[in-house]
Amino acid sequence: MKKIIYFLIILLIIGIAATAYFILTKRQTKPQNQPAPVAVQPEQAPPDSEKITIKTENGDVAINNVQKNPVQKIAFDDSVVFGKTNDYEMSYYPPDQGFIITLQSSDLTTARTAAEKDFIDALGITEEQSCLLKVTLNVPFDVSQVASGRNYGLSFCPNGKPFPEK
Repeated sequence: MKKIIYFLIILLIIGIAATAYFILTKRQTKPQNQPAPVAVQPEQAPPDSEKITIKTENGDVAINNVQKNPVQKIAFDDSVVFGKTNDYEMSYYPPDQGFIITLQSSDLTTARTAAEKDFIDALGITEEQSCLLKVTLNVPFDVSQVASGRNYGLSFCPNGKPFPEK
């Protein structure tokens, strides 16, 4: 009986050692000085240009330069707030060419409709073109606990989502 126990312990130790050996040798075969991936920054338009080009998976979209006369500049990440009312705030984040629309009124449907219209007008594009852009439409928790925490998108786009029932 002791011989069987010793034999099983030795097999277990050999198994652990073999596993450790294979794990360690696998790590050593990976290239050690592989360069980190380089983030591709979008082309920056001159600050005074009238239009900027947003690159999308389905082609480029030329928009009005919302960085030219922003409502507010966010220095630490180059974002700009380009539209702001009591009902919503619209911002643009150049590093990923994304837009954020934050609704700030408890009348979500009315605020969304106004924000979407003003978004299209501010950018000088069509609804179809706006659906090509990376747009996040959200609701803060203090505006609606039920609707917060989701990206609703633009209502007229294929990825647009309705607000939850109250």
